[in-house]
Amino acid sequence: AAGIDFDGREAHSARYDTEKTAELFCGIVNRWKEMGGWEDFDD
Repeated sequence: AAGIDFDGREAHSARYDTEKTAELFCGIVNRWKEMGGWEDFDD
């Protein structure tokens, strides 16, 4: 559903899980930003 490749043989490896979590998180944040959910604030 998220369009991220997944290798079940690598799952639960700390490095693999960390990389996939980061990939998913960045995808969510970028999509949210594209949809206008990110407002720029001036200091």
